[in-house]
Amino acid sequence: MDKQSLHETAKRLALELPFVELCWPFGPEFDVFKIGGKIFMLSSELRGVPFINLKSDPQKIPVKSANIPKH
Repeated sequence: MDKQSLHETAKRLALELPFVELCWPFGPEFDVFKIGGKIFMLSSELRGVPFINLKSDPQKIPVKSANIPKH
């Protein structure tokens, strides 16, 4: 899957979730996806390359990486 397809698929899947709100609090170039007022995904482009930023509670993710520093 190429970068653009991954970007489009992530947005489509996010919008299929119940109670999702799509908004632009950081400007029109950032698609922000929220559930219950909390951001769980941000998508945009940086120098023409699409990117996705996913948010999660570290205690709730199913797989924890040894590479994630503990605070």
